[in-house]
Amino acid sequence: MNKTLVLLLLLIVLIRFNSYSQTDSTKFKKYVKIGLGAFIPYQTNIDNFKSGKILEYYKTPGVNLSIQLEYQKDHLFFSSGINYRILPSGYKVLIRSQELFNSTSLTSDIDFKVSEYFYGIYSIPILLGYQTKIKNDKQKVWINGGIEINSIRSGILTNRLSYVDVNNNVYEIIDFISVSDTKGPNARYFLTYHLGLGLTSVLKAGNQIKYGLRLNISNQNLIDGSYQVNLKDRVETGTYRDNGSFYGFEVSYSFKKNKVKVK
Repeated sequence: MNKTLVLLLLLIVLIRFNSYSQTDSTKFKKYVKIGLGAFIPYQTNIDNFKSGKILEYYKTPGVNLSIQLEYQKDHLFFSSGINYRILPSGYKVLIRSQELFNSTSLTSDIDFKVSEYFYGIYSIPILLGYQTKIKNDKQKVWINGGIEINSIRSGILTNRLSYVDVNNNVYEIIDFISVSDTKGPNARYFLTYHLGLGLTSVLKAGNQIKYGLRLNISNQNLIDGSYQVNLKDRVETGTYRDNGSFYGFEVSYSFKKNKVKVK
């Protein structure tokens, strides 16, 4: 349903742009836009193969940086450029001390949270949008949609936890490993669908500040991981997966350039 909404918005705006192209000449306002934002992944899944909840998902914000060219004409605008975002890995662990090997050497539970910033993703957005003026041409509400061509960094992330008891015996407690899923001809380069909604403030010099909510939808699994927790009477195992879909917020500053005439 979300992908259908994005594609429908693209179709409507393309029709409007096509109507402009039928005229002899059209002047577009040109902007260079620099944006910084944060986001929360919403398709991170941690599955436990047993009933225990030793390791669970921990919501960790990611960060995004972008630089784009934007062309505006009346209510319509088009933007493209390059984005870079870091897809975070987050989980939390809770192990009671009595569940560990030789637990008399530990007097407290193992309770901690992990937030890793390892997997970088470059993307090229192709976005079309519509904006409406709401206050003396100084504020605009906008909505945009489109696709992004993405490329994820290939790599392996590992985390291990062990402890040494009073007799100098080493016990491996947690072994966590995740890998960016870049196998196959279409895995490393993949499409995502973008939908945005926000507000533009027009400054005196014609520059703009934009505030926007973003939704990015991915059908390609990006991260495959697994973990093992060694306890006194059992071994807990499970998987960690993330397809990179997220919702977030971005603030950008647009520098106005000369108008561009398209014949």
